[in-house]
Amino acid sequence: MKKLIQILIILFLISSCGRSLTKDKTTETAIINDNHKSKEQLNNEVFLYDESNDTVKKNTFFLKSNFKLIVFPTRNEENDNQINFALLGKNIDTIIKYDVISTKKNTAYFDGSDFSNFFAIKQSGGANTKFWLFDKTNRIQSINGLQVKFDLKNELIIYKDDNYNLFLFDCNSRKNIPINIPFNELKKYDCMKYGNIENEIDIKKVSDHFYYFRFNICDSVVSFRIRK
Repeated sequence: MKKLIQILIILFLISSCGRSLTKDKTTETAIINDNHKSKEQLNNEVFLYDESNDTVKKNTFFLKSNFKLIVFPTRNEENDNQINFALLGKNIDTIIKYDVISTKKNTAYFDGSDFSNFFAIKQSGGANTKFWLFDKTNRIQSINGLQVKFDLKNELIIYKDDNYNLFLFDCNSRKNIPINIPFNELKKYDCMKYGNIENEIDIKKVSDHFYYFRFNICDSVVSFRIRK
């Protein structure tokens, strides 16, 4: 009888100890989860645009060639709301551009303009859209200007520089080629009398040796080419 009582006491102690350990582990897990949640909340702050009810918050984009672009808001030293663009890749974790958040239409953004070796950040302003093209590998800004046409399929960009000269940038060959529209040859077409015809230029096709262009407001016969 005495042995039976001793055995029951030992079993009771073991059971109590087990419940205590389980409780401690549960508490520890809860603390870890709370800390994790807190970190997630910090990484997902939501800011209001100053002059509208739209919000800007953290967003992650998966780019070609195994890169990632994280767009997130912070407050800078002047306590202004700021949008940041961080590029992540192999041995790369760098904020490559930032911009003060004002109205939605004037704040820099990423719209999916992604190429194999480059990506673009844009900013709307009136009738024109500014862009900055960054090299993913060295994080250097390659070109910037006013967007005319982004051809993601052929990896080509038609744009105007600061002097409103027209260029074609080939993201594959990395060549920056002036576009000289042959107005004398094309002036017989009525559509070419349009004042801002340069803004209507588009890529018609690409061959091994030439780029072919057309105009969105003209028939397909109105075209020209430049050598690669």
